[in-house]
Amino acid sequence: MTPNQKLIFYALVFREHKRLQIESCTQYGKSLTVALACVIISAVQGEVVSVIAPSKEKAKEIMRYYVDHLGDCPIFYGALERTTRLERLRQEENKERIMLNNHGGIFVLSTNERSFGKSIESAMGKGSKIVVMDEACLIRDDTESTVFRMIAGKGDGAFYCKIGNPFYTEPPYSHFYKSSTKYARIFIDYKIALAEGRYNQEFIDEARGKPLFRELYDCKFPKRDEIDREGYRFLIPRELLEEAFIEELPEELYEKDEEGNDIPEDDRPNRICGADIGRGHDPSAYVLKYGDFMWLDSTNQTRDTMTQVTEIERIDADQTNIDDIGVGGGVTDRAREKGLAINPINWAGSPMDRTKFANIKAENYWGILEWIRGGGKIVKDARFYELLEIKYRINTSEKIQIEPKERLAKRGVASPNVADASALCFNPTIEPDINFL
Repeated sequence: MTPNQKLIFYALVFREHKRLQIESCTQYGKSLTVALACVIISAVQGEVVSVIAPSKEKAKEIMRYYVDHLGDCPIFYGALERTTRLERLRQEENKERIMLNNHGGIFVLSTNERSFGKSIESAMGKGSKIVVMDEACLIRDDTESTVFRMIAGKGDGAFYCKIGNPFYTEPPYSHFYKSSTKYARIFIDYKIALAEGRYNQEFIDEARGKPLFRELYDCKFPKRDEIDREGYRFLIPRELLEEAFIEELPEELYEKDEEGNDIPEDDRPNRICGADIGRGHDPSAYVLKYGDFMWLDSTNQTRDTMTQVTEIERIDADQTNIDDIGVGGGVTDRAREKGLAINPINWAGSPMDRTKFANIKAENYWGILEWIRGGGKIVKDARFYELLEIKYRINTSEKIQIEPKERLAKRGVASPNVADASALCFNPTIEPDINFL
């Protein structure tokens, strides 16, 4: 363990401070350290500890660590009931509690489970007066309040620890921000982790270009006016978008190199078209991306979705990305029949980077942000200002999620067709891997 991992471990095991908050950079080993402390608390001290997480995935991770290290020492696994075998525990993926023969034990609870209320009551009924809330900033204020009331009922000896990253400051996710100045605090940012050898400088330099560096590595709360009541914040700042605007495309785009020599067609970037298909009052939009440049090719409004196939054929891009769910599905089918280069996309599907994004839509929209930051240029058109309406938040699985259209409509924002078409340009091109036998 590094010095600050030990600090976390000792703070949980000895519980000198009855109210503790740990703000730590990501991938520092928080979950493992919590699990190791829980082994000592339950197997040696004979106490029942409740570990609360915002998602089942996170809760299961802590339980796996706990079970793995329960076998580290005979004192630990000797506390298991005679009928319980360690190997069997390791095979039970959905195990939520383990009670030991010394009256100690562990409850691992997820707040997004319907039975959470009954589960926390059961844990308290078994004598749990030690509560560790992991990824606490992703747990709603009303849920945290319920947990706190139950802890208060355990008297002065109750111990309550919150651990996490500083994602939010406002309701309904404000409790972590408020307790950061009231509880005893352990603070570990990337500079501390770097000094301890948990990161190297090359990793940090790369992480600066990734989503949420401020919250995940710098461990700084966002400014209070950046986030709305549901935890959403704007994706692209106005200044950044306007810096990307140009009046027109260069005359010889990717036709000649800096020395004036012709660039072979095979060496030129692909022309990618993002097609957001609408129907009736909802217009269709076509955005083209060609290397470092993007522009709005056309929009149209018609009830005949087959008209869009003709439009795709006219544009003749190297690849046309279409949101294939709903209206776009019929266009995809007809375009395929005509042999057009169509890439159907289900925005609700799994992204390439499942650790950071909730779905493909979030990954595509984050692609726009990174492209603009990297120097991407957009031919100025007022309709690109739709990008300024796009918001995102961090969900309970600590992944980026784009604000749904239903919520946009409640804010009085019309369907962002041009913004969606722009985002579709950033779906990764996956080359087929074909083996002939």
